[in-house]
Amino acid sequence: MLNNQQKMLNKCCENKKPGKTKGRQRIEIKQLEKKNNLHVTFTKRRTGLFKKASELCILSGAKIGIIVLSPSPREKPFCFGHPNIDTILDQYLNNIGNPTFDDQDYATTDLPAFEEINKQYEESLKELEKEKKRGKEMEEAKKVGNNVGFWWDIESVEGMGIEELEAYMKATEELKDNLIVRVNALTMANVIETVAQANHGHGFGFAQNPGFGGTQ
Repeated sequence: MLNNQQKMLNKCCENKKPGKTKGRQRIEIKQLEKKNNLHVTFTKRRTGLFKKASELCILSGAKIGIIVLSPSPREKPFCFGHPNIDTILDQYLNNIGNPTFDDQDYATTDLPAFEEINKQYEESLKELEKEKKRGKEMEEAKKVGNNVGFWWDIESVEGMGIEELEAYMKATEELKDNLIVRVNALTMANVIETVAQANHGHGFGFAQNPGFGGTQ
């Protein structure tokens, strides 16, 4: 009897296979269908591509030229070049072996400036997104709390209680903070555009409106 039970147990163990798990799934890379997603993804990936290229230039002294066309119907071009996109193209097309630019000058001026501006702009965008999220949460809270409208529709604070006055003051302070963040983001965007135009033909070739972190 024991021998039969032992045989059956051994047979079950032999037939039992260890369970297989799918493990870590690889995300499929395919073209996005929604136009808005296309523009957002293109802008973020383009910025990352240019950033990686600039880091490679700094680390290895490589000469890099990149041209990408936006997914919009106009196929707007965006360029990155070190030390200069025009020089890189000329050297590639005409096989010029001795370009006339000074690598060291560009490597110590244009690239660090680009890195710093890009970093500041990304930080401003993050702050702006946080403020947008807070603004949406405030609007939802106001709609749920009462249906009399938003705080900026109030013509007079007379008759408000202590809690209402505190909420009103908090809302005005948050509006001021939102405006400051928005102004800083717009200012940084203008700085990037100005630097890009100033460096056109010198260190970096960009389209007229680089649009870092935004959509086309």
